[in-house]
Amino acid sequence: MKLLMMMLLIAVGGWSYGGEPTLVYLVRHAEKVDNTDAAGLTAQGQARAEKLGALFARIPLAAVYASEYKRTQKTAAPVAKAAGTEVTVISAREPESFLKAVKAAKGKAVFVAGHSNTIPELIHLLGGPKTSIDHGDYDNLYLLILHDDGAVLQNFRFTP
Repeated sequence: MKLLMMMLLIAVGGWSYGGEPTLVYLVRHAEKVDNTDAAGLTAQGQARAEKLGALFARIPLAAVYASEYKRTQKTAAPVAKAAGTEVTVISAREPESFLKAVKAAKGKAVFVAGHSNTIPELIHLLGGPKTSIDHGDYDNLYLLILHDDGAVLQNFRFTP
């Protein structure tokens, strides 16, 4: 509940630096069945994805993005459903396409489901600090607040 309240305050409140900030919510995909490219989510991973959907039900999102992998799309699907939109697929190998999509949503909020290697890269490319995600870590929810003067990164932890 505390996490939801903080995210809502940021999403609808006045965290503004001379204009409406762009809010970029980023998560690594939920727990996967195995290490194959076509891996789906475990029961715990599905529970995590559903929790994300419930968490974002009150946060207005302009778009929901995921890579071409099943695990990211299944992680993002409950969030997209809560937002009343579809998951837009962008290749994990094309970070510039993610950047273009985020920049097109200036002043709005977007959600990105990626991977332990792509999420830190996107954060850094969007102006945030260098960060890393451990291979076994699924508990991070990042909020990158983009404004005219730079970027601020908030890191929340959540469990299903």
